[in-house]
Amino acid sequence: EATGTFVRYFHDEADPGSIPNDTVRSLFRDSKGRLWAGFTGGGLASYDYERDRFDRVPAGPGGVPASASLQAIAEGGDGALWLGAWGAGLVRYRPDSGEVRTWALPDRRVYVIEASDPAGIRAGTWGGGLYVLDPEDGGVTEYRASKALGALPHDVVYSMLEDASGELWIGTNGGGVARIDRTRRSFRAWAADPADPDALPDGKVISILVDAGGTLWVSVYGRGVHALEPGAASWRHYVHDPA
Repeated sequence: EATGTFVRYFHDEADPGSIPNDTVRSLFRDSKGRLWAGFTGGGLASYDYERDRFDRVPAGPGGVPASASLQAIAEGGDGALWLGAWGAGLVRYRPDSGEVRTWALPDRRVYVIEASDPAGIRAGTWGGGLYVLDPEDGGVTEYRASKALGALPHDVVYSMLEDASGELWIGTNGGGVARIDRTRRSFRAWAADPADPDALPDGKVISILVDAGGTLWVSVYGRGVHALEPGAASWRHYVHDPA
């Protein structure tokens, strides 16, 4: 930051301290300040600030399972890392002990993880809906899209957020954004409506944020940023204006 210049890191077969792959799929800073990166090919590495190098986590048998890519990294309340391993499922990795455990979900295309509730690790998938894992007994609750009232609005889950009140928000691909009712295990969705200019536009909900005032902010790929204030029926739209 002091110089205003970037340091670039690339994979180098001859350098074990280089990154495992040049395609980085996920970045995460844990509660101890460690920087983690997940890569295409399933590699996981942490950055060593003192030596300016990356320490790779062992992969394969006994380590992080082989996968097409590590799409997501999240941290549980006990300090364990939860990894979305495309093709393998949901992985728990304990950095201090090196312990690894994998749960092969019904759909293993894990794209996003929300791990703040230790009794229910949420995994959003690319076409298989939403899964909630109980790590204690291995039980998995499945939510799939359907035309039923209160169902998940779409089976491709792009983003998730648990807000300060414990509400879980889910961003989908074409089904808008939804909030789960934990007591009824049903969803309320805010979806696109071509006839309503105040509705959320159609598209991929890439990210979700709830600010200190309770306003919900979502970004829709190629369609701008949109805000819904508490109790409001219409969205505020912020889009690029070339003029």
